[in-house]
Amino acid sequence: MALVRKRLDPNGRPALSSEAARRFDGIRDEDIDYSDIPDLTRVDWPKVDLDERGRIVAVRVPVDEDVVAWFRRQDPEGFERRMAEVLADHARGRRPGER
Repeated sequence: MALVRKRLDPNGRPALSSEAARRFDGIRDEDIDYSDIPDLTRVDWPKVDLDERGRIVAVRVPVDEDVVAWFRRQDPEGFERRMAEVLADHARGRRPGER
């Protein structure tokens, strides 16, 4: 399955009514219900079955700025792909580049 890339146009985003903006601004962090999100702190990661078929899933992960800068210097156009490869190699117990 090929990875499909899409770019969002920051100038073409849907309009948010002033009423909707007020509602969103009025939500406090403590009012957000996180109960349906699984607790990943209790996952036994070494026992997780990794999918070797190579399906790509887009996720958001906070990464230190200097780490992203290092990967970007190595490969400005493909740094995200390379970060994913390094993470996959680590998760599968391989040294980087070993197949």
